[in-house]
Parts: sequence; C-alpha cells; structure tokens
Amino acid sequence: RDLHTLRELLRKQKILDTARTEFLRNRMGNEITVYFNKQTATVSRINFCEEDAVLSPLRVTFRLFGVSFQKFLDFIAPETKDGKPIKEIEEL
Repeated sequence: RDLHTLRELLRKQKILDTARTEFLRNRMGNEITVYFNKQTATVSRINFCEEDAVLSPLRVTFRLFGVSFQKFLDFIAPETKDGKPIKEIEEL
C-alpha cells in the first residue's frame, strides 16, 4: 500500500524522471537507498536530497526480495516520453 502512495505522489508531482534517476543512482545490489527532504514529506510532497542535507533528511531503503530491480523501477518510476509514462505496470 505504501508503495502505491509513493507511486501516485511521483506521478502527481510529475517527477518520474527525477525519481528514476535517483533510484538508478542509489542502487546497491538488491537495495536502493534514497533521501527525502523532511519538511516537504510532512505535507505529502516528495523532494529528493543528498544524505548530507542541512536539515537531516529522511533515509528510505527499499530491499527487493522476489522482484527484479527492473520491475520495481518500472512500477515506481517508469520511463517517460514528453513527461508521460511509456508503459505502466500496475502491480509488482
């Protein structure tokens, strides 16, 4: 359920390309660790930031078991064309 919320927020804010880049950049094996701005998270908005951000960011680690990284990535933040997802995957 929480993944669906994150998925919808990324689409609502139109930041799929940014999210995809962050997930690709921060992958280590079957784990992906990203950092979110704490202030924007309190108002249900996503703003990626660096680990050493001034106002201690929220660290979120996704551990993938039984699902490939590519499928997870395409579910959460699919490739886009003109800002719209090329192909949507509805379930993991």
